[in-house]
Amino acid sequence: MTELLDPRNDFVFKRIFGSEENKDVLLAMNEPTLKKAMTTLEFLSQDAEARRLYEARQKYLHDEASMIEGAKTEGKIEVAKNMLSMGLDIQLIVKATGLTEEEIHALKPM
Repeated sequence: MTELLDPRNDFVFKRIFGSEENKDVLLAMNEPTLKKAMTTLEFLSQDAEARRLYEARQKYLHDEASMIEGAKTEGKIEVAKNMLSMGLDIQLIVKATGLTEEEIHALKPM
């Protein structure tokens, strides 16, 4: 099966993309990102269980990235609260945390 998917070995592929007008498409096929995508597609085409496992892994990675981003935001908010309690200037807090002035003003106790 791999031989049929390899653009270097597939006669039909070469006939379609081997012309000068499609040279950029053929060159793009040598890009590492595209190679990875083609490998993933080939792998996922094999069976439903492999596809299920791949999708579960992708969901896990996405969830983990979301949790990390949420923790970073929570950390910035805690730092901003501490800086506010120390009486530091709003602009300094904006610069230190990356939060907006509005977000920092919302953290101030009423």
